[in-house]
Amino acid sequence: MIARISKRTPYELAAKLAFSVSNSMPNEALLAAAAVGFTGAGNSLDEQAEGLLSSNEARTQYRRFFRHWVRDMSEPMPLLKA
Repeated sequence: MIARISKRTPYELAAKLAFSVSNSMPNEALLAAAAVGFTGAGNSLDEQAEGLLSSNEARTQYRRFFRHWVRDMSEPMPLLKA
């Protein structure tokens, strides 16, 4: 049961997962899995995360993140005065 690993409700977990991975609201499949507490075939939190990670939205989000990260890393870092 999901309650053993988190104090968040299944809907809170669904929202956190969706916004973290795809920068979007939970999709219908994720909400359906949350409705049954992430139990049953195809409804586990792991299975839902794998589905989100393979989505076009997730790929777009990760490309955007790494593009900004690489750009930020290529700029010289300011020196801190002691």
